[in-house]
Amino acid sequence: MKIKLFTCILMLSVLFPVFASAQKVRMKYATKLMEKKEYIEAIEYFEDLAGIRGCDPKVLELAAFCNRKIGNYRKAEYWLSKLMRSKSPLPKHYVLYFRALLDNGKYKKAMIVYKEYMEKGFHDTVLDEYFSNGNFFQKNQLDSSEVCLFSLPMNSFHNELTPALRGNELFFGYAKRERHKGRLTSLNPGNIELRMADVYSETEIIENRSWKTANAKLNKETYVNFSLDSKTIFLNKVDRRKNKQLYWGKGDSLDINRLQKFTYNSRKYSVGRATLSPNGKYLVFSSDMKGSVGGVDLWVSEWKDEKWQQPQNLGENINTHEDEVMPNFVNDSTLCFSSEGLPGFGRFDMFLVGFKDGVVGKARNMGSPVNSYKSEIGVCWSPQYGQYLFASDRERSYDIYVYKKVKPKKQINQPVEMEEVKKEEILVENKKEPEVESIQVASVEKHQKEKVDVNKAEQREIATVTPEEQNTLLIEEEEVQPSKVLAEGEGFYYAIQVMAVWKCSEADSYFEMMFKEDKNSFEVVEEDGWLKYRTGHFNSYREALENANDLGYSQVYIVRMNATQVIRKIK
Repeated sequence: MKIKLFTCILMLSVLFPVFASAQKVRMKYATKLMEKKEYIEAIEYFEDLAGIRGCDPKVLELAAFCNRKIGNYRKAEYWLSKLMRSKSPLPKHYVLYFRALLDNGKYKKAMIVYKEYMEKGFHDTVLDEYFSNGNFFQKNQLDSSEVCLFSLPMNSFHNELTPALRGNELFFGYAKRERHKGRLTSLNPGNIELRMADVYSETEIIENRSWKTANAKLNKETYVNFSLDSKTIFLNKVDRRKNKQLYWGKGDSLDINRLQKFTYNSRKYSVGRATLSPNGKYLVFSSDMKGSVGGVDLWVSEWKDEKWQQPQNLGENINTHEDEVMPNFVNDSTLCFSSEGLPGFGRFDMFLVGFKDGVVGKARNMGSPVNSYKSEIGVCWSPQYGQYLFASDRERSYDIYVYKKVKPKKQINQPVEMEEVKKEEILVENKKEPEVESIQVASVEKHQKEKVDVNKAEQREIATVTPEEQNTLLIEEEEVQPSKVLAEGEGFYYAIQVMAVWKCSEADSYFEMMFKEDKNSFEVVEEDGWLKYRTGHFNSYREALENANDLGYSQVYIVRMNATQVIRKIK
C-alpha cells in the first residue's frame, strides 16, 4: 500500500510541472492571438484555462476582454464576476466589473459595486465622475419633450454601420451578422460592403428602403466619410494585418487609385475614420499609434505649408484607457465622437466637445435616450437638416438612427383678464430655450409587406420594442383566456405591438409615415414616457402571434393589456 501511494506521489510530482508548463504555453499562444486581434480563436484557449480551478486571475480578465471585443458582453460579465469572487480582487477588477455591469444595463448593481469600491478606500477618476456631482444617470437623462430619435426604413436584420452623408446620399457599411458558437453577434462583422441610398427629399427624410453598391471594388472592409461641404473624401481600407489605412482627396470619385495615401499611414497601427474641420485646417482621426493613452485615441493633424503636419494626441480630456473612435465635426468649434471610456450609459456613447485651434475642452455626454447601454457609434452631422445620423446595436444588430434637434412647440394658454391678476404675477411660458430636442423611437419596427415567419429563431433574436425590455421576448406557452371584467366591461386581451416612440408632438406623424399603407386600426398606449402602437384583440398569445404572421409583421412584441390603458385610437 505504501509503495502504491509513493508511486502516485512520484507520478504527480513528475506530471504537475509538465501540466503547468503546458498551461503557460497555451496562455502565451492565446495572448499572441489576442494581440493579432483574432479574438474568437483566443477565447477558446482563455476559457479552457479559466475553467481550471485556481487559475491565474489574469486568464479571467483576458477571457472577459476578448468576449467584450466580439460583442459577447454577458459572457464578459460572467468571467469578471468569477474574478470578483477571488480572494483579493484588485482595484482595476472593480472598475472592469463596474463597466461590465453598465454594458448590460445593470445600473443598480453597478452602483452597489461602486459603493463597495469606495468603502475599500479605492479611487478611480472616471468612476468618481459618475457620482461626484450627483447621480450621472439622472443628470444626463434628456427631457422627453426635447427628443426626436428614429430608425431609417432601409435598416435590415444585419448590420448597417458608419453612416456618412454627401448631400442627399447616405453612404454606409453593410455587414452580415456572424455566428460564434451558435450565437449571432453584432460585432466582428467580417467583410463590410459599402452601400449608398438616397434618404432625403428637398425638405425631409424620405421612406426609401432601396440601396445600391457604392463601388464594387471597395467591398472588403471599407468605409467612407466626407467633409461637411462634401468636397473632400476620406476612405478607409483594412489591410492584410487588419490595420486601417486612410486615403483622402478632393472631388466625388470613390476610386481608391485617385486618392492620396495619408502621410502617416503605417503597417504597425491603424489610421481610422477621419473628419475635416469646416475651415479645412484640422484633420481629426482615430488611431492606436505610439503615444496613445489607451487602445485607440483621437489625434489631430494641421494642414500647413501644403502638407499634413505630425499628428498630436488630443489629450486626456477626451482620450481614456479605452477606445475613442469615429470623430465628426459639427462645426468649426464642435466635435462629435464616440467613447468607451468616458462616463456613459454602457458601451460606446456619443459625446460633444469644444474644439479650437487643435485643442479640445471638456467632453459632454449627449444623454439618454440618444445614448443607451449598448453602442452608439459612427456619428455624422447633416448641416442642411440639423440632424445627427449614427449607428446603434440597441436592437442587437446595428441600425442607423436619426437624432434631430427640434424646438418644442410653445404652449398656448387661455387669455387672462388683466384686472384679475397683478402684472408681476404673470408667468412667461417657455422662456428658456432647450439645448436639444427630440422624438425618440426605442426600437422602431421594420414593416415588411412580405409574410415572414415570426417564429424563426433569427426573428426572435431581435423581437423587442422597448428599451426597458431589450434582449427579451415574452413567450407565454400556456393558453390564457381573457380575465373577468375589471371595470366598465373591460377585460384582458392580447395585442400586437408594432412600434414604440418616445412621447412628443411628432410621434403620430412619424407612425403614420411608417404605416401609411396599413389598413388596420391601432390603439395607442402611454407607458413610462413611451407611446406604444398596438393592433388587434386576441384571446391568447398564440393567436396574436399567428395573426402577426398573417398580417406580415416580422418584428413585433406580443403584449397582454386591457382597454383602460388606451389613450386614443388611430384608424
